[in-house]
Amino acid sequence: SDRLRDWLGYINNEVITLDRFFEPILPKFHDVVRTEIAAAIQDPNSGKYDVEYEIINCIDKSKRILHAQGQTYFNDNAEAVKIYGTVSDVTKDRKLRLELKRRVIEKTEELATANQQLELANKKMAKTMTDLEISNSNLLRSNDELSQYAYIASHDLQEPLRKIQIYSDLLHQEENLTERAQVN
Repeated sequence: SDRLRDWLGYINNEVITLDRFFEPILPKFHDVVRTEIAAAIQDPNSGKYDVEYEIINCIDKSKRILHAQGQTYFNDNAEAVKIYGTVSDVTKDRKLRLELKRRVIEKTEELATANQQLELANKKMAKTMTDLEISNSNLLRSNDELSQYAYIASHDLQEPLRKIQIYSDLLHQEENLTERAQVN
């Protein structure tokens, strides 16, 4: 087709032989394409081929990724007589897939980093919680000690006050006290 000729960098109506067809295909794909075509023309039961390969346009040197699919037709003697198929330019699709794959890897790495940071934060939080529990326990113990001290101090301070109260009551009962002594 004219489109395939354009992709390969051939002029319109140019006859493309099998050797000429392989010129724009990157060498690393030659064996794959040859093997796929050979399998398609040797198997009258299937005759299918499906291959993806990269090319460099013979004129403008642009790169493309092509996906070829087709069917081989055989005569009554099981000899391949024609191959019909389609060739699609899948360059954009493959580039999008590669970009998507790159982004997935990038996001996965970001998530792994975030997870590590969260794990560290959780460990710090757990240590802080443990420290708070210890501090809270120490505070409760300290409050108990203060409560006991306050009870003892209150009890110890009440005894001298009781004695003062008793002496004061005794002094009020005394009849020989001067008027000034009774007021104070």
